[in-house]
Amino acid sequence: MKARAYCSSANLGPGFDLVAAALDAFYDEVSVVDYSEDSKPEVVITDIRGPYGENLSKELNTAKRAVEYMLEEKKLPYRVYLELWKGIPVEKGLGSSGASAAAAVLAVSKTLGIELSPEEAIKYAGEGELISAGIRHYESVAASYLGHIVVLYSFTPLKVIKIKPPVEPLFLIVLPEVKAPLRKTSIVRSIIPKKIPLEVHVRNAGRLAALIYGLTTGNLKVLGEGMFDEIVEPAREVYVPLYRKIREVALTNGAKGVAISGAGPSLLILVDEQTSSTVEKVVKEVYENEGISVKIKQAHLAPPAHIIE
Repeated sequence: MKARAYCSSANLGPGFDLVAAALDAFYDEVSVVDYSEDSKPEVVITDIRGPYGENLSKELNTAKRAVEYMLEEKKLPYRVYLELWKGIPVEKGLGSSGASAAAAVLAVSKTLGIELSPEEAIKYAGEGELISAGIRHYESVAASYLGHIVVLYSFTPLKVIKIKPPVEPLFLIVLPEVKAPLRKTSIVRSIIPKKIPLEVHVRNAGRLAALIYGLTTGNLKVLGEGMFDEIVEPAREVYVPLYRKIREVALTNGAKGVAISGAGPSLLILVDEQTSSTVEKVVKEVYENEGISVKIKQAHLAPPAHIIE
C-alpha cells in the first residue's frame, strides 16, 4: 500500500498555526512494505529515497512517530515496515515533515483497516511534528491530508474545515538556495513574540477575516490583501533573505499577495495568468543581483492525500 501527500504552505500571512494550503508542486510517498503482530507497536523505516531523501534520519522521523502514536492510541501491537520517497524539499517551509506523516498515517490505516475520522488522522499526523518542530502543530498535516485549504478553529477538541475556493488561485513558490539553521522550525517558532499590542491583534484579525472571505468567495484581490502579517513574519524575516524587497517588487509588478511559506525561507506569491511571468522574472532578478540562486515553481491547490497503489 502506497500513499501520496502533497506539500503545504502554512499561515498564508496572518493565519499562524490556523491556515494552510496544499500545493501540487511537490509530494512525498510512503509505502507499507510489510507488517506483523508484535508485543508492542513499532515502526521501522527500511529505506528513504527520492530527490530529497539524502541524510534523513530513519529513527527521528515524523512518519515513524505519527504511525507509532496511532498504533499506541488504537492499542494495535503491530510492527510496521515503511519506505519513504521524499519529493518535497526539506527545511524550505513547504511542510515536508507534515506530508510524510500524513501519507504514513493514510497508508498504514488503510493497510490495517483502521477507520479514522479526518480529525483523528490529523491528530496522529500532527504528533509526528514533535520530531521536526519540537511541538505538535496541525495546519500543515491537515492541508496535506485533506487537500486544498484548511482552517483549524479548535484545538481541544481538534476541529478543522476544508475550503475549496470557487476560483482556482495560482501561486508562485519561491525557493531561495540558502542554508537553513539546524532544527530551523524549532528556532523560528521560538522567536515569535509572546505578547503583542491589542491594536496589532485587531489589524491582523481583520486581515485574517479578509483572507478567509477571499478564499470562500473566490475574490482573489481580497485574498491577496489578507496575506499580510504584522506579528509572526516581522520576527521571522531575519531567516528569509530579501523578504521585504521581494514583497515590494512582486506587488509592484502585479502580484496580489506575498507571504512567507511556513517557517521559510520559501515564499508564496499569489498571482494570475497575466502577471505570473513578469513577477517570476523580477523576483528572480532581485535574488540573482544579490548572488542568491533561486528556483520558482508555479503551483495550484492540491488534492487530498490518497492511495496510489
